[in-house]
Amino acid sequence: WYVYILHRYCQLLMDGDTIHVGPGGLRLNGANVATPFRKFYSADNYVYCTSESYCDVYVKNKKMMELFCTSHNFNIEVNPVYYGRMQCMCGDFDGNPGNEFVDRSGNPVSGAGEFAEAWRVNNNDGCPPAPEPTDPCDLVDAVTKRWAIQYCSRYKQAPFKDCPVDVTQYFKDCLFDACHDPNNSEDICNNAQAYASACANAGHPV
Repeated sequence: WYVYILHRYCQLLMDGDTIHVGPGGLRLNGANVATPFRKFYSADNYVYCTSESYCDVYVKNKKMMELFCTSHNFNIEVNPVYYGRMQCMCGDFDGNPGNEFVDRSGNPVSGAGEFAEAWRVNNNDGCPPAPEPTDPCDLVDAVTKRWAIQYCSRYKQAPFKDCPVDVTQYFKDCLFDACHDPNNSEDICNNAQAYASACANAGHPV
């Protein structure tokens, strides 16, 4: 199985099938399907989707991956059997979030643009190098920026204050979305939900 993260939706490829996950409804090879949806590829290998945005992949009756995909957010969780065996956008899954930005040889890269170039599937496709993303908080007025900082600072306060998970990246992600589209409460709430889930998984439910 493979997962493709596309603009505003995801594709899950399973043994020749293409499953559209996210806005627009759950679709199997282009046809809408009702949820909950389950398809077996053998007696103990199957995909199970409970909504248009959430699917699980089972191999030998064990959940190996869960995929959550919305218009501006996606989350992939894999079975611990893959610990230390991941690459690229999924990081290396070794328990250290500080060593994710590396190229194919394991060398650190300076930013998202260089990271994307290092993992491009085909370097002969004629596309120019990806530019570094612009910080949306540098493009908004001072009032919006102050509001974003004040709002996202909640991640450093109760009930998150005692969470053992490093808040730095979640705080940056919150600022990015809050400045990019202050009126999109879905993105901001998804960020908070992601941090809350990480805290809960670390033994600090909020």
